[in-house]
Amino acid sequence: MSITIRTGTVAEAYALYEQTPEFAQQAASLEAVQQRLGGESAIILIAELAGEAVGFKVGYDRYSDGSFYSWLGAVLPSARRKGVAAALLNDQQQRATAVGFDRIYVKTRNRYVAMLTLLLERGYVIVGVQLSDDLPMADGRITLVKLLRG
Repeated sequence: MSITIRTGTVAEAYALYEQTPEFAQQAASLEAVQQRLGGESAIILIAELAGEAVGFKVGYDRYSDGSFYSWLGAVLPSARRKGVAAALLNDQQQRATAVGFDRIYVKTRNRYVAMLTLLLERGYVIVGVQLSDDLPMADGRITLVKLLRG
């Protein structure tokens, strides 16, 4: 089955976000997502399998320092382990490079081992770890970066 990656809308990404079990406990409002992705730097990607939207990846220029921040992304459980996340990641990197960003930052949590593994396999490096006494270790946040140029 062929994976298609296309530019999407905030509403399409948000609909997939709402269907993702991992985001159920921390769901942001549509308005909050629209506010973050309202600028010209936003890249909103939708992944399709057989014409059906099954994943998304969104990011924007968060730091105004030449870097791109890959903010949210997910693949619906029914489409996992089919290369969708890797396809989204690769497409986002290509688009960010094409518009002039020199690196990509992404944050994930300790508990998302598959995502962490994918990022490390694709050349991202860990640049920060944030643990909290208020949260389990599995909810520790890991910041990674990948240089796109040089």
